[in-house]
Amino acid sequence: MKSPLAASLLLATAAVVHAYGPPGHRLIGDIAAREADPATVAKVRALVGDLNWGSMACLPDDIKSLDPGASPYPDSIAALNALNVPAHAAVYAQLRAFHDANLEYELGETERRHASFHYTDIPVKDVEKYADGPTGRRPDDIVQMIKFCAEVLHGDVPEANPYKITKPVAVILLMHYVGDIHQPLHVGAEYFNAAGEKANPDTDKGATDYPDQGGNSIIIGSIVNVRASARAVRLHAIWDSSLVDSAKQQIRAETGKNVMTEREYVAYYAAHPPANWEMPASLPFTAWSEAWANEIQPIARDAHERLVFTNLKPVESHGNYSEHGTASEAPGSDYYHWGGGVIKRELGLAGYRLAALLQAALQ
Repeated sequence: MKSPLAASLLLATAAVVHAYGPPGHRLIGDIAAREADPATVAKVRALVGDLNWGSMACLPDDIKSLDPGASPYPDSIAALNALNVPAHAAVYAQLRAFHDANLEYELGETERRHASFHYTDIPVKDVEKYADGPTGRRPDDIVQMIKFCAEVLHGDVPEANPYKITKPVAVILLMHYVGDIHQPLHVGAEYFNAAGEKANPDTDKGATDYPDQGGNSIIIGSIVNVRASARAVRLHAIWDSSLVDSAKQQIRAETGKNVMTEREYVAYYAAHPPANWEMPASLPFTAWSEAWANEIQPIARDAHERLVFTNLKPVESHGNYSEHGTASEAPGSDYYHWGGGVIKRELGLAGYRLAALLQAALQ
């Protein structure tokens, strides 16, 4: 008999830890599990056993609790303990080896290196595509790591790689990373000049190369309909949590239901596939992540354009600078409803595309 913790992982009933995953990441994984073809489901099962897809989609955030000095998120630790049971001990060991191999940059900076795999910081000002310039891109950013994990699954990259990404770990990471790249602030960041004006470091003279870290260094002043208790949080967290709530509210309003279960949200997306979710047949699956980044980049720009930034200043941490300040929604922007509509679509896109990417990589 499985322990209660193991059951929580297998049934995806763990409490919320990191907003867009869960509840957003869990929903994406569950959508993908429903949309994947039987052959892909069987291949995933052969690699990771009977782990629930929605729960796996949360694990790359959960392992942040293992970092030295990290805040002890009880639910994350519970999820990892649930994974570390005899039936799944080998998968846990491989995930832990991935974590331990990717703790710090070579220069000894204290940022968790595996955490930096979750995003890229493309300047949103005047930039349309990932390949338009160097600022904010890295060899192991979200675009490159999705490609790398897919290549591991396909057999193009050996499992004995420096990242220690085995095929089971690649499955778990893709469950999460595909969701991340469909969150606008995991792709685009705002940069400024010394006067606090928006700028593109690749083309604008006087621009700094200090990003707002996808909104992580911007404190929200006010956004209408965001709970008062949430207004002191970072812009990035608004997209991770409050706007997921808005998306679900919009689904409930559309269906006429006051309350919906996780299964009902999954069924909604099964009945309402997002338009244009499929990638062109001529585009290899190794290029999909860059195409997704290009697609969401204008939304990341709009997410910043609908805000008014104040009190901007660069802040140094362990030799790295980022732009800190506050932001409030511009008059008439209806940020909460607009952003919820964006997330409503992106959750569906991520779920359908995750299923397709796993199918392509596992062929």
